[in-house]
Amino acid sequence: MLHHAPDTVLVLVKASPDVILRRMTESPHERGVLREEDIQLVLDRFEDEFKLSLISNKLALETSVASVDDTLTEFVAKAKRHLSEVDRSRLLALQALRKGD
Repeated sequence: MLHHAPDTVLVLVKASPDVILRRMTESPHERGVLREEDIQLVLDRFEDEFKLSLISNKLALETSVASVDDTLTEFVAKAKRHLSEVDRSRLLALQALRKGD
């Protein structure tokens, strides 16, 4: 993967254990597999794998108190530094086209 997709960006989306539990309670998944007692273990494992990943382009998003819109804004801001010059040019062209509409 590193050879064929060197521009890959690894994103770690995090929340505190109490927020995850609250979200699980308020909006349970039909086939959810995460148990309350495993939340911290899963968080720790994702953090470990994120740190150990050979993917060099990484960013983490803490969603415990952020809204979906705030998280998206943070993602866009952090992801911009990982864009290639071609990607940046495409975004500028797209923004110019939208302004023309």
